[in-house]
Amino acid sequence: MPTGRKILALLFELEAEDGNICLLIAWLDRFSNGKYLEPTHPDKTLLEVRAGDRLTFKRKHLFSIKRLKPWRTSECKDETQYTEIVCGEDWEAGV
Repeated sequence: MPTGRKILALLFELEAEDGNICLLIAWLDRFSNGKYLEPTHPDKTLLEVRAGDRLTFKRKHLFSIKRLKPWRTSECKDETQYTEIVCGEDWEAGV
């Protein structure tokens, strides 16, 4: 059952191929993807990715997802009130 809540931006903890860790915020467009960050799997959106999936930044930097959580949502909570999630799509559905 849909909850009516929507993720506007996701915070990703990413691991680069050299082992470096970085945080990246992706504001989602109407197709649930970011301007510079996109899943390597052509049939997935940023709302469908999970820890372990791979993303590209600006189509040239490859990262693995370590963790993700909502950054901005329709609930208008402070970003510190959101916990780590498995998948954005599941969070929106209330799973």
